[in-house]
Amino acid sequence: MTSEPDSDPQTRPAPPSGEWQALHIFYSANSQPVLTDCVAPLVRDLRDRGLLESYFFINYWMEGPHVRLRLKPVTEAAVPAVRTAAETAVQEFLSSRPALYEYDQDMLKAQDNLFVMEYPDENERRRMYPDGRIPVQDNNTFHYRAYQPEYNRYGGPVGVAIAERHFEFSSDLVIRLLQTANVHVRPVLLGLAAQLMMVSVSIFLRDPRRMASFLERYHDYWNSSFGLDYWSSSSRIVEASAASYRMCYDSMRDGLAARFIDTHNAIQRGEPDRLTGFRAVWARHWETLREQVLEPGTAGKLTFLRAFSSKAPKVISDQEVLLPHLLASYIHMTNNRLGLTIADEAYLAYILARTLQDNVAAAS
Repeated sequence: MTSEPDSDPQTRPAPPSGEWQALHIFYSANSQPVLTDCVAPLVRDLRDRGLLESYFFINYWMEGPHVRLRLKPVTEAAVPAVRTAAETAVQEFLSSRPALYEYDQDMLKAQDNLFVMEYPDENERRRMYPDGRIPVQDNNTFHYRAYQPEYNRYGGPVGVAIAERHFEFSSDLVIRLLQTANVHVRPVLLGLAAQLMMVSVSIFLRDPRRMASFLERYHDYWNSSFGLDYWSSSSRIVEASAASYRMCYDSMRDGLAARFIDTHNAIQRGEPDRLTGFRAVWARHWETLREQVLEPGTAGKLTFLRAFSSKAPKVISDQEVLLPHLLASYIHMTNNRLGLTIADEAYLAYILARTLQDNVAAAS
């Protein structure tokens, strides 16, 4: 008697992915070496061994400056190997290239203000830290933490899944730029970020007037929220920053128009391949991302619910509202990965908005 053969392996459901593993790497220096010399080879190794389904990273300030590295094993069985590889890679990096200076004390003093700004609900703050104060972790250490997807920010489970795929692409691109471009030179860093922002806004919003309006609001939000630094946003400082922005813009007006309006026009004509290098790669990705957002979004499948809220989830299906809502967070997180400050973001949004406003006829 012979037994029935197993079903075709190709038709069997794949085993479920492993849970996200979240490592917080506390490092009181520029995070670029962590990304290029630790995270990049770790991710490459895990991919080569077929252990990694996805990953992404962000830079963050809470409990001290650190890199939040998220790793998603291909299966639950792969979790131990992924954790071992990550722990080994991070510990070897911190031992061989530790941050040599302790945390910036001004930044640590600002943590409480930042905490209130980012989490205005006191009950939510106390759920995170029972005494309402943020502890500071030791420099050159790493810790596992629970990964908490931002369902309200990105549209529920469906939106978070889209965002996580985008975050992986963004993380890969940023690491390549950190490895190949002179991002330690601030004008180079700001120029790269501005080009990425222009591509993203052009593809998601299309119309130059809507783009300029979005960028104005983006500038106003970050400028009024934090000003030029984290602990002082007086009207005098904000006014001074605006005057400085205007002066910088006036000195670069012609060059900005040539660069950014040409980028916008190539996208509007459906010719992203006219762009070069990373701009073309980024444009093709964002075209796909826009479709991935609109398909479930217009079908009412993206739901936004604030954590710990008793209110019913809010569905945003109108693309005129949905696209800018998600665009703001997508842009901010890519700028975060590049290592931009809040003041940098406000500045770049101002420059790009002015470029569009002054060249609307050419861009239409």
